[in-house]
Amino acid sequence: MAIIGKIRSYSWLLLVFIGLAMLAFILDPGSCRPSGQRMMDTDVGEIAGEVINYRDFDLRVEKQIEMYKQQTQQENVDFSTINQIRQQTWTQLVRDIIMQKEYKELSLGIWDDRKEEITISDDELYDLIAGNDPHPYIRQNFTNPQTGEFNAANVINFIENLDKQEPLVQEQWKGIEKAIIEERLNSKYNNLISKSFYITQAELKRNHVNRNRKIDFRYVALLYKNISDSAVSVTEEEIEKYYEEYKYRYDQEKSRDFDYVIFDVSPSVEDINRVIEWVNEIKPEFEKAEDPEGFVNMNSDKRYDPAFHKKGDLDAAIDTVFFSTGVDSGAFVGPYVENYTYKLVRLMARQTRPDSISARHILIAYQGAARAEATITITKDQAKLKADSIFAVLKKDTTQFKTIAAQLSNDPSNKDNGGELGWFPDGMMVKPFNDACIENNIGDVVVIETDFGFHVLQISAKSPSAEKIQVASVEREVIISDETYQSYFSQANGFLSALQKLTSDGMEKTEAFEKLIIDQGINRRTAEFVKETDYNLPGLDSPREMIRWAYSSEKGDVSQVFDVGGKYVISMLKAVREKGLAPLENVRAEMEAGAKKEKKAEMLIAKFNEASAGVQDINQIGAKLATKVDTAQGISFASYGIPKLGAEPRLIGSVYAQAKGAISKPLQGNNGVIVAIIDNITEAPETSDYTQIKEQLVSYMQSRMGYEVFNALEKKADIKDNRGKFY
Repeated sequence: MAIIGKIRSYSWLLLVFIGLAMLAFILDPGSCRPSGQRMMDTDVGEIAGEVINYRDFDLRVEKQIEMYKQQTQQENVDFSTINQIRQQTWTQLVRDIIMQKEYKELSLGIWDDRKEEITISDDELYDLIAGNDPHPYIRQNFTNPQTGEFNAANVINFIENLDKQEPLVQEQWKGIEKAIIEERLNSKYNNLISKSFYITQAELKRNHVNRNRKIDFRYVALLYKNISDSAVSVTEEEIEKYYEEYKYRYDQEKSRDFDYVIFDVSPSVEDINRVIEWVNEIKPEFEKAEDPEGFVNMNSDKRYDPAFHKKGDLDAAIDTVFFSTGVDSGAFVGPYVENYTYKLVRLMARQTRPDSISARHILIAYQGAARAEATITITKDQAKLKADSIFAVLKKDTTQFKTIAAQLSNDPSNKDNGGELGWFPDGMMVKPFNDACIENNIGDVVVIETDFGFHVLQISAKSPSAEKIQVASVEREVIISDETYQSYFSQANGFLSALQKLTSDGMEKTEAFEKLIIDQGINRRTAEFVKETDYNLPGLDSPREMIRWAYSSEKGDVSQVFDVGGKYVISMLKAVREKGLAPLENVRAEMEAGAKKEKKAEMLIAKFNEASAGVQDINQIGAKLATKVDTAQGISFASYGIPKLGAEPRLIGSVYAQAKGAISKPLQGNNGVIVAIIDNITEAPETSDYTQIKEQLVSYMQSRMGYEVFNALEKKADIKDNRGKFY
């Protein structure tokens, strides 16, 4: 079934369609190599057994980039945005492959091995698009933004005629269909999972007791922090034992750590002097120039700016001179330097002008005018005659402005709101339009010509006026010469040569790297947990080659000299982490600290055992240990912390299980060891109505199911991401 429509009649939908299409880019099974085939050097990854070829993935990214250009009406996309699109494309691809596989393999049979695929039929899709209760995407996109009304007839018209439009329009609509399909499939899947959650009566009762049975107890605590780490020693065997017990907590992603030094290239004295010499030579010519605007455009790094600026908008060096009393046109400032740019500035004019203007207009375009639609066929003379006729009418009666704008204006952005432009800053509009707004009074109606056609303009309001100046500025940036770059490159290579000399003399690489940093007074930068697909590092733009180097090197390796955005960089790889459980070497510091805490616990337990021998009163134990007895009240099994101790679920569980009035054995917790005695137990109130508890538990579990289930599926998918080799 073809779901099609008429998009040009509803051009206001276009941007929303493109945006949704980008988000809803669903897996094309043909783009992945069949499951079971081995990865090759031309593959960017593998997801749940599906191998992703570089060419297929890159085409997918290019398609998303083109959609982004259409959405934003940009011809070029910056490097950072391309990286974001590439990451979004990969993330969506991962989800699509995993979920499509799950939809197909999900077993709906209970008593046999029958399997049924989660699908959406043609009739169901049609009902979601053109039925009585359409999908929110359809309702959103076919609701008129001006009136807020949804028109079902427009949908029918839309789905009948799109096959007559250009391929891009049809592709955009396919994206909307896919977005609807994906959302409904996901909704069915999540409902299937969430509705399967069941809580037994026994579980509800236990949860009620865990929340509402409260204990009050006294305890004596000895804290680990009161024993210095230096007072405890652990063997390699004890560290390894601790690691084996707790390594499950250290499941890591692939990442790298490295130190790097930057030789930040800056202009030399010779580079600066060349610009100073040029500026001093041209200054007399600029002071005498009869056409300052033309002089600026011929000689400056930046073109002439005709805008008027109030005090504070320009450099302080300009404000100090040009806003002083008695300074007339022709006054001169410079040369002065700002951020390695030398400037000569000449005062052109001084005026009292508003900061912003409010106006409305009616545009009469003609064939060949800037941005004129193809349907406009009148000539320039005919457009002028038409604008003059409108002017004559409005000169007598401005109340007709809104009606005429709606009927005759060729500005689609505001013709439906009476031609209103709202407030805009002085200088924002093209010069003839802006000048007319400044030179005429509030309420005046005038006709002006711009590149867009003829405008019948009325000034609605102006902000309070302030003194402003217009300046002509010749600017010349200091350019770093090839000789300067070569000098810094030589410094960087000198660093490597010195490093090689130290290591050849027997010094370990890490020690040599550190020594040279100190000796040469270089600032060291550190990058930690850098992923293979990362694109940013502190102080550097586009350091991809450095990151790719780190993933093809071994711990302790030192790089060649990288040219990163005009800076020379040398890096040393400090740590290598591969996906999976972290090896002991990568978490040695944590394991040693943990082993020491275990040793401290043994020491504290021994103290408690000695103090508790033959003692039946917890106050006596506290006195022997010179430690006060603290109190915890209203603690339930569901509690997470103990006052003055912090997060201690393990201790709470231990105390909660003991009998009232009995002094516990020493109990080991996160922050220390305690001995406790329960003074009072308040049993949970009897109840047979667990409705509220059930609703809370079900709501909590269902809110997590979609997220937790996908995380489990993603982990099971055994994803191999090799994009870092290609981008």
